[in-house]
Amino acid sequence: RLRYGIDPQSFVGVFTGRWDIPHKGLDLLISIMRERQDIHWLIAPDRQINLKGIKKLTILPDVRYAELPDVYSAADFSIQLSRYESFGFSFVESLSCSVPVISTPVGIASYIYDDPLLSQLIVYANGYQTEKIVADVHSKIERLKDRHYLEILALRCRERVEKEFSLQVWKERMRHILQSVLEISPCK
Repeated sequence: RLRYGIDPQSFVGVFTGRWDIPHKGLDLLISIMRERQDIHWLIAPDRQINLKGIKKLTILPDVRYAELPDVYSAADFSIQLSRYESFGFSFVESLSCSVPVISTPVGIASYIYDDPLLSQLIVYANGYQTEKIVADVHSKIERLKDRHYLEILALRCRERVEKEFSLQVWKERMRHILQSVLEISPCK
């Protein structure tokens, strides 16, 4: 946190990734950031941005991939309010750094958050009703301020990603896929 000029005692929320307002639900995030003056917001977008009306804000444009673990390590929680998502690399990266993600049920989030404890971080967007989503995010943020609860979630996030997305798991899945393909249609 000191590296980014953030008070070590601050409660920090992070967003990393493509700065695409409609796709990533950033209209909602910006609104929440303006309302939550009690949170220091750390934003690592893919381009230069200008945000006004947010009291505690650090913007880190063009962060290199190798620097992302440092960015995640400065945060207490991450937030992803995407309206749609394919996989969600920022989501998995955050979890791998033991940073819980408040997320809509898009991309890989529904799969990873099938866990009863982690499912508490899903923001259900019935018809994408703005007021309900914002209220749900505020509620989840308040719950995350309980340090004991946050620590339990952080450990579970890391465990879940290691179980499903470690390099060893990936290698085994690829071996199985390749073996299956070769059995179906052996090369001549």
